[in-house]
Amino acid sequence: MPLSLDCKAFFGYSGENRRPIIYWMKGEKFIEELAGHIKESEVRIVREHLGEKEVQLSLTFDAVEEVDLANYTCYVENHIGKRGGSALLQKKDMYRLELAGGLGVILLLLGVLTALYKCYNLEILLCYRRHFGSDETEDDNKEYDAYLSYTKVDLDSLGRTSSDEETFALEILPDVLEKHYGYKLFIPDRDLIPSS
Repeated sequence: MPLSLDCKAFFGYSGENRRPIIYWMKGEKFIEELAGHIKESEVRIVREHLGEKEVQLSLTFDAVEEVDLANYTCYVENHIGKRGGSALLQKKDMYRLELAGGLGVILLLLGVLTALYKCYNLEILLCYRRHFGSDETEDDNKEYDAYLSYTKVDLDSLGRTSSDEETFALEILPDVLEKHYGYKLFIPDRDLIPSS
């Protein structure tokens, strides 16, 4: 993959008519001494106004190879002094990004599953019992899963034959919980044996 490094420098008005010096180096070697796939462009004047100049020198790689991974320094010189700016070429660490993304997705999924379990744990348990049986209740040494208590109303004084509470407690709840979900209910009117 081709790569280009640009070095821009600004030279103020100095009164001298000398051309500014700008060049690239890899470590202690000039670019001209290196392999042929790294090239230095001609010095290009970007802007010039009243003796002030902004110049640019590009370093172009046809393809970046393992041997090219190093520190490249652009030097700028004039009669006042010398300055340099560096660019470090290093191998891109792709695994860090993939690892962070994968870990993030796993943590997000774990959080969503935990939230779903907290909100719907009873429904999940009932669904498990319906599809896979109620294995955990068979060995718990309990005769009943729940005790059903309701208020008895004296129906003769009200003039009715059955109350809504009795119908719900003795017909609807046992039908749903025992027949549909497999729970064992203790209903005193039904399961309480006299003299026990």
